[in-house]
Amino acid sequence: MKQKHRFRGYVVLGLIIISIGMAAFFLPGFQKLASPEFLRDYLRSLGPLGYLVYIILLLLSVPLPIPSTAIALAGGYVYGPIVGTVLTLLGVAMGATMVFYIVRRFGQSLVEQFVDAHHIRHFLHIFKRRGETAALISYAIPVFPSDAVNMVLGLTKVRYLTFLALVIVGSIPRYLIISSLGGDLYGGFSLRTIITILFCAVFLLIAVFREKVKRLIFTELKELEQEVEKEVGKVEKEVGKVEQEVEGMERGTRMEKKKRAKNKKS
Repeated sequence: MKQKHRFRGYVVLGLIIISIGMAAFFLPGFQKLASPEFLRDYLRSLGPLGYLVYIILLLLSVPLPIPSTAIALAGGYVYGPIVGTVLTLLGVAMGATMVFYIVRRFGQSLVEQFVDAHHIRHFLHIFKRRGETAALISYAIPVFPSDAVNMVLGLTKVRYLTFLALVIVGSIPRYLIISSLGGDLYGGFSLRTIITILFCAVFLLIAVFREKVKRLIFTELKELEQEVEKEVGKVEKEVGKVEQEVEGMERGTRMEKKKRAKNKKS
């Protein structure tokens, strides 16, 4: 997604955390309600209705600037790594389906409002070369923002069932790791927690340096950059020609004015 939308997401998440902290400090009764253990026990006591509440929270992260990663972490904390991952994948699949069909309805103009232009250009170029494999890699590791991949795939001719399979299969590694970490927050840390944290660190580094990693994995981007450089070179030549023509016209105009001035004096 565009940088401003990601920034808004973290601002909203920060405000929610601050609001909960202030409410717990000033309202003693709220402290119990806001405690992770109480929320976990309450959601689990709701049974299937608790699953629905969790999925709705995930769906709200699609239109609202709320990071889905934080919700997935909470899902692992409440329901454990397996059930938490299944519920998260279900919510992610439903949200991706909404985005897919909205883009199919409104087209590229909508995508350009939310996704950086270079992500659109890069992914479409790679998709032409590698097809569904490019999408699967992009979901599995964060070389592209997953929300951006959902939207850009809506611009392609990929079938919905294929799109849905790519979303679910590609997202399993990421959300299984996040849910496992959330489960360890409740159950206690172990050797598995250390391994999970290492995987999270790798994912985070890929997200931070995604442009370099993207070019390392998808060598096709070099072709695109060369094509862009050629186009830029052509445009610069055309602009240079136009500038020369304009300068020539200006010189001719100045000479004509000088001749007229001399004729008037004589």
